[in-house]
Amino acid sequence: AETIYQLGVDPRYRIIEKDNAEKYWDSSFVFYGTALCDRLTADLAGEWAAIANYRRHQNMIKDPYVKRILERIILDELHHVVLFNQVIEKYCQPRIPKY
Repeated sequence: AETIYQLGVDPRYRIIEKDNAEKYWDSSFVFYGTALCDRLTADLAGEWAAIANYRRHQNMIKDPYVKRILERIILDELHHVVLFNQVIEKYCQPRIPKY
């Protein structure tokens, strides 16, 4: 939030909906699912969506400082992808018995 303030922007998380209405973040954005693997798969998809969004912003923004911050955030998100994939592989994939 501090960096966002330094750039002169309000750091509250909000989205612009299709009708151009502004909506602040709330728990309706969270997928609660009923099964662990459904939740993990949704979380993994969310990480990839976030990465794509950060990359779009990198292409739109000219400020090298902000581009570096976004690159660092992308690296964190990619690490989350690795972690989610490990958990999904462990708990959600059918296991083939070893002989």
